[in-house]
Formats: sequence, C-alpha cells, structure tokens
Amino acid sequence: MIKLKKIITAVTLFLMCFVLSSANAATYILHYDGQQHEYTGSSYKLMIDGVYIKTSVEPLIFNDYALVPIRDVFEAVGATVKYVDLKREIYINYEGTYVKLTIGSNDAYINSKALQIPGGITPMLISIDGSDAKTMVPLRFVSENLGFTVDFNGDKGLISISTAPVVKTSTINNFKLYPYKNLTTTIKIYSDIPIASMTAPKMTSANVLYVDIENCKYSLPNTNDISTGAVKSLRFGLSGGRTRIALDLDNMKDYDVDLSDDKMTITISVTANPSKDDEQQVDTPPAETEKIVIIDAGHGGSDPGAIGVTEDETTYQEKAITLSVATMVKNILTKQGINVIMTRDKDTYPSLTERSDLANTNSAVIFASIHANSATTPTASGFEVYYSSMNNSSATGLSSSELAKAVSNAIDKEISTKNRGVKTADHVVTKTCKMPAILVEIGFMSNPEELELLVSKDFRASLAKGIANGILSVYDKASPPIITEETTKNSNETEATTLIEKETP
Repeated sequence: MIKLKKIITAVTLFLMCFVLSSANAATYILHYDGQQHEYTGSSYKLMIDGVYIKTSVEPLIFNDYALVPIRDVFEAVGATVKYVDLKREIYINYEGTYVKLTIGSNDAYINSKALQIPGGITPMLISIDGSDAKTMVPLRFVSENLGFTVDFNGDKGLISISTAPVVKTSTINNFKLYPYKNLTTTIKIYSDIPIASMTAPKMTSANVLYVDIENCKYSLPNTNDISTGAVKSLRFGLSGGRTRIALDLDNMKDYDVDLSDDKMTITISVTANPSKDDEQQVDTPPAETEKIVIIDAGHGGSDPGAIGVTEDETTYQEKAITLSVATMVKNILTKQGINVIMTRDKDTYPSLTERSDLANTNSAVIFASIHANSATTPTASGFEVYYSSMNNSSATGLSSSELAKAVSNAIDKEISTKNRGVKTADHVVTKTCKMPAILVEIGFMSNPEELELLVSKDFRASLAKGIANGILSVYDKASPPIITEETTKNSNETEATTLIEKETP
C-alpha cells in the first residue's frame, strides 16, 4: 500500500471497492499532494456493461476503496464530466443526476443535496511514474449515486459496472372504491412507485378475477370486504414471488382492468348483471368527487417572477417553470379522481386576491401555490413550504400547517435537494384563503446547479409527484369550508405588491 503518515487526509477517493487477496499486485510511483509515494497494491481490470474498458490508469485501491480516472470511466457510460481548475471542482451529469465533488474534500453534492464520501476518501489529482496528472474519484460512491451497480471479483481481479437501471420494489399501499348504483363498481389501487409489470387479467371458474404484479409487495390487509355490485371482496397475496390482486365476484356481467400511463394506479371496473329494479337505469361514468383542490401556478403574464440564467446563457422565467409543475400536479390528482381547478392554465396573470377568491367562491378544500425562489447569493438551495399563521384553523378537519408538513415530507421522498422545512409567512394568497393553504418554493433559480434541475422535465415531474402525494395523503381529512358573504368580502383586501419575499440563504 502507499507509505503515508496521514493516510486519511492524503487519500480522498470516490467509490468503494472490497479488495480480495487473489487480485494481481502492481507497483507504481505516485505523485500527489506535492509528494512522491510508492504504491504496491492489488491491480484490477475494469468492465462496463460486459465490455472491458482500457483506462489511462488502472483502478487504484486505497483502504479498500477504488479510485478511477473520472473521464475514462464516466464519459464511457455517456456522462458529461467537467473540471473547474480554479475551484478544483468536478461536475458529473448523467441523465438528470448531477454530482459535484472537490479535490481534497470528502464533501459531495448529489442534485444539490450534501453528502459525505465514506471512509475519509476524497477525489485526488494523481500522476503515475511522471505521466500527466489524472483526476481520480471513488468508483462505488459515484457509480451508485448515478444509479449504477458495482461488483468486485477478487478471484478474477475484475471490477464490473452495470448501468442498467435497478428495478425498485413497488408497494401497493392504498385503494379507493367508487360504486355506482350497484351496477358498475370501480376500484382504484395505488402504488408508491411505478409498477414494473402486470399480467393480463384472468378469470377462474370460481369467479375470481386476478392480476399478478412483478417486483411488488403490499401493505394492505389480505382480505377487504367490498360487498358492492358484483364485487364481494378484494384480496392481496403472494403467488410465485409476485403480488396477486384478486376480486371475488358474483353475478358479474363484464370487467375491465387498466394500468395508468404513469404505472402507479390500477383501475378495475366490474359491471353486474342488472336486476329487475336496475333494468331501467342508464349507466353513466362515476362522478368526480365534489371536493375541489385549487392549484396555483405563481406569477404569469406581465409578471415573469424570478429570472435564472444557465451556464449556456439561456434565460428562464419562473412563471413558465411554475406553470409546468402546476400542470403536472393537476394531471396526477385528476387521475386519482380529484376535482382540480387551476388559477391559470396559460401565460396570464390573475391578481393575488383573484387567486384566493377563486378558491373561496368554489369552497375548495385545499389551496396550493407553486413558486421558485431566488436569493442574492448563488449558494442558497433547496425547497420549502409556507403556510400563514393567520389561516391555520383545523375547523375543516385539516389545518394549513398539517398540509404543509405532509407536502414537505412527500417532496423530500421524491427529490434529493435540501429540505429547508416548513415555515410561516403571511403571503396574500395563503392568508386570504378560507381553507388549508400553502405556498411551495420548489428551488432557487439563482443557484446555477439548482436551475439546471428546475429546467429538467424529469426533476419537475418528481417535484409534482411529491406535491401531489402530499395533498393526497391528507385529502380525505379536509372538508369544504363554510363561506359566507362576509368572509368573501373580507378576503378582498389590498393586494400586496409582490407575491413572495425572496429568501436569503
């Protein structure tokens, strides 16, 4: 190994690799930190997706961690690598995931979320036998944060990287029943993440309709009584390593099973044979719930909101980003049967009180306003959720603070940027609402790295999913507020000159 007096401070690499004694030995003279070091350690070959990769420097092993030349490895998988010499900073971008490292530091950032490189390892500039210095980073840390898998085979002296996405295990965690006149019963079954695959529906001779889901588990009771129309019960279980969803039926006329486009909702509709009393009834689709959710895309029209400029000097306006996220939130909620009204669905500018008045006059149960932040310093980062202490009653069954916490927690599960928490502020749009109301700051347009995320469709989709999931988690608790002529009149107060106070870090 390397002869060092202070190995922890001298060695700072990026990917973890276990070394087996059967690997070949190698001896090099290394130059880093202004000193010369003799390296006698295991020698490994590198394979990416089954293909051997010839690198300018073979992987080096320090304290059971492997360092690799960053450009040779990560540009080979299609990532973009940039090194800023003055700041000694390394940037890796792979399909919307951003990794930031610094030479000599074990501080790392994944999509602006701070992490520590394990084992006291840091990225290094290393020259071997007098050759040009190479930027070396820990292999496992970088790879796994980009979504790759890493395998070490000591017998073969081989490190293998697979860029194939890891299939995550989904969980069936909720269902809702939508009966209609005992003829058509619709059941929507929800998953926490997209379902990997679902078999075609099958009907047994015992009148059991079922589908099987790959790579899935469930957190619901095995048997759930339905007793509506032709559906007697809904059951969950395991069959051949797959989760099986089964409906026990009686007097069934027809059925339909559909997996939503986002693969997170299974809709099963079962129609019963009509009785004599039902024969005169005309089937219509199940009605949407009467409870209304208002989604507000901040700014718009003549008010662009915050302005951000990317490294390629492209200018983005807050109003466009908020409208995109708000539309995604609406689409998710609508697919769950929620009645959603948007304060704007194009580039217009409703006044601040017009937005809350829309919610009040429609007796909405939840109001959510979406914004992007800005600060005087480019290092400020993260998302935060605001509610007004002037509008925090739980008279409708749900308080604004409960809604804010639910949305904050749900967003935190979907993205890796900093969670700045739940805060109070008397924004006009939230304090003049008569139902639980929040304002979500989804990120800082003044932060170059965070702006790159905000303009990414995938990142905005993750934000929207988090906001929608937070709303869905408390939606059933909320009831429409009682809106009187007096309360509506009081909401028409003087409009503030600006919707949000820009945060400092």
